[in-house]
Amino acid sequence: MSGEYQLVQLKNGTWSVRSVAEAETFHPVIGPAAEAEALYVRQLDLPARVAAAGAAGLTVWDIGLGAAANVLTLLRALAPVSGRVRVLSFDHTLAPLAFA
Repeated sequence: MSGEYQLVQLKNGTWSVRSVAEAETFHPVIGPAAEAEALYVRQLDLPARVAAAGAAGLTVWDIGLGAAANVLTLLRALAPVSGRVRVLSFDHTLAPLAFA
């Protein structure tokens, strides 16, 4: 697995993971945390939705878990929120997460 993924520094100085086999860099423009914050946490207003769901909880589907940047950013944003969240990933491999 060590040759399947690489850490790469983006033009803005942040770091991301690159799949060698797919020739794909995860979150290549602004970096993993900034992209997840902008596209998922803020755009979908997930903290407010989790708070509104309360004890019933909210299920978040993560299509490609990858190195878990989206999920980790979500969990950081939810730290001050009272409520429950369940994350379901539909990724086919945990290899990028293991690499990270």
